[in-house]
This record gives sequence, structure tokens and C-alpha cells, in this order.
Amino acid sequence: MSLQVGRTGAPLANEYMLYLQGKLTDYPELQKFRVAVNTAANEYGRITNSATGGGVSTDTARGEALGLLNPALGEGGLQGAVEQMKIDATNRITGMDATISGLQAQMGGIGTQTGGKFTVTDPRGKVHNFPTQAAADAFKKDAGIK
Repeated sequence: MSLQVGRTGAPLANEYMLYLQGKLTDYPELQKFRVAVNTAANEYGRITNSATGGGVSTDTARGEALGLLNPALGEGGLQGAVEQMKIDATNRITGMDATISGLQAQMGGIGTQTGGKFTVTDPRGKVHNFPTQAAADAFKKDAGIK
């Protein structure tokens, strides 16, 4: 999607160009790009700044992420930012999983199921398996299961 929105290698020039295109033209690809950047920044902020990685992103976290993932960056700069954000998010999730596993080991395996799977039974009786307790808790929250 980023490639469909023309930009130069100069972020300052891109900032003005994108502003004018957004205000003076009907440019659906630009709006799609802006929405995608905003969504990615929200998710990155949520993963890197909440205790569980699944919480609500704060305005500060979103603002910091949007500063890193600036739509006015040229293609190379934007690609570099995205690659680093993926690394950071993966490292954060890996660290949370290790913390959860360590705590479960200290508690004598409470909360673990066969093969390290976590299960949740929905109101219809269907069992859902998750790789981490955080994933199971997020599913329960989204599904309204207590």
C-alpha cells in the first residue's frame, strides 16, 4: 500500500505534498495508507506499552509510535521503521511469554495444560486452545467470558 502513495526521499517535502494531496484531491490510496499507518502505530503502542501487550494503548504510546511511523518518510525510511517495529514487538511478546512461563513454573504448573496449551471453553461448550495465558485471557475478554 505504501508504494501506491507517491513520496520522495525527503520527509519534509513529503509532509507538505501529502498534506496538500489530502486537502485538495480525492486520493483514496492516501487515506488507506494513513489508516494503515495509524492502525499499525496503535497496535505497536499497545504491545510495547501495556503490561500484558493486550491492553489499551495510551495517547502517549500512540503518539510515540506515530512519531516513529511517520507517513511522510520515504519508502526506505518507512520500511526500516516497520522492520524495527516488528523486531521490537516480537521481542516484547517473547519476553512476556517467558515471564508467564517462569511464573507458572514457580507456581508448580498452575494454569498450564497438556503441551503448554491454555484452554478456554466458550458458552456453547467449544474448547479453544491458546499458546499463552495472555492469549487465552484476551480471547475471554473479547468474547465476554469471565
